Amino acid sequence: MLLPSVLAWALLGFVPSQGPGETSALDADGAGYVGEESKPLGLDERNYSPELVREIAKLVRRARDPKAPERPQLAEALGKLGSPAFEPLLDLLELRKVPSTREGQKPQTLSVYQEEVVVEALRTFGAQNVLRKLERRLASHANQPRRRAALVLYGRLGDRTHIDELFTLAAPTVERSSASLDESPKLEVDDVLEETLRNSLAEILRREPLAVPRLNSTWRSLPQPLLQTAIFAVGDVRDGRGLALAVDAAFAHPELLPLSAAQIAVIGRSPDVSVNVRAIEFLHTSRDKASAHVACAIERALAVLEDEDSVQTWIEQLGADDAALRSAAHWSLQHVSKLEYAPLADTWQVWWNAEREWFDRNYDRLLGDLAKPNPSVVASALRELANRRTRRHEIAVEIARLLEASRPTIRKLACEALAELGSIDVLPELTRALRDEDEGVANAAWRALSGLSGRHFALDSVEWDELVAAREP
Repeated sequence: MLLPSVLAWALLGFVPSQGPGETSALDADGAGYVGEESKPLGLDERNYSPELVREIAKLVRRARDPKAPERPQLAEALGKLGSPAFEPLLDLLELRKVPSTREGQKPQTLSVYQEEVVVEALRTFGAQNVLRKLERRLASHANQPRRRAALVLYGRLGDRTHIDELFTLAAPTVERSSASLDESPKLEVDDVLEETLRNSLAEILRREPLAVPRLNSTWRSLPQPLLQTAIFAVGDVRDGRGLALAVDAAFAHPELLPLSAAQIAVIGRSPDVSVNVRAIEFLHTSRDKASAHVACAIERALAVLEDEDSVQTWIEQLGADDAALRSAAHWSLQHVSKLEYAPLADTWQVWWNAEREWFDRNYDRLLGDLAKPNPSVVASALRELANRRTRRHEIAVEIARLLEASRPTIRKLACEALAELGSIDVLPELTRALRDEDEGVANAAWRALSGLSGRHFALDSVEWDELVAAREP
């Protein structure tokens, strides 16, 4: 954990200056600052071996080419420089300036490719060693460049238990001009720290299946500017479990509705059906009082959540005066139906009427066939239902009941039909099917899970259970 004093410095917007008589150009943790307002010393101006700095610079400079195939080898070579390179590499990540290696050569600004090599080199010293060193360095000097470097390293080397540290490092400061006692202070977020927070948080969310549930349970303590960044990060990883955060944050902070609606369109449905219902209800409530711009985002979000109760509304919106709303309605209809019809209300009405008539005519009969003991009858019903593009989440829930069938053949057919339907609403049921006593059923469930989630864990990996977890255990 970060030291409490670091949290206080970050929130108050200042860092401790050096004590009386501390005039060294290089403090005990390699800060390289003479005073709080001083320009930091370059890597080649610090008390490091010139030969070591030159070797580090040569290796890092070779990583600048985005097409360079040797970045893993360069990181390994930096790591082999041993413990003397530990502090200089941390400083390099902070300074973001690669020294020259010969006279007349200009320093390079650290690129994203070079940053990757430096981080991977630091990984060779042990993630926990690096993070403990970060704590000491931040306690010594917690300025913006150091906090940015720490954000990068926590994102690449940390885990979900470090999410709080990420938000602390990017914590907004109180705007000096908003010191009035009569109004709430305005919070300023450093743009660089905010962007680095977003990227680093997304790294952890993408890497750790239980990170999204952790964020869902802790976001309420965040100041609004950082909550906004968290919503962006959840959108970046496209994990449906983040839907709860996007919806609940917009409910608690109505000013976040435009952002949340836009991100819901990327996040998609949650594997928790109750969250999908809550999200759809919230968006329905917000729809009528939203501005035209926000209404477009809401319609697209409802389409991604596959709210078929909105289909008739979208057909009617094809005749709206607002061009953007007409475009959003057309996109929504195409998304839900997977059809490429032109934006003509009559055409879409014919399609929608036919869809409803099909369900009125066939749905109950096919559900009845699923309950029959004859595998060929069940297989025929599954094929017909798996081809539907509307009400597919509802259909998936019905098909998932067959995962409890006594015959392995039927359980396997159910897994294959669920993979074809493409609904993540049944990820929990498929996860349980991984433990089916029949190997063929377990493998079919694994293939369905891999296709629906985009993850490729081993069949017996506990990460499948973590992937569908709504909360941390």
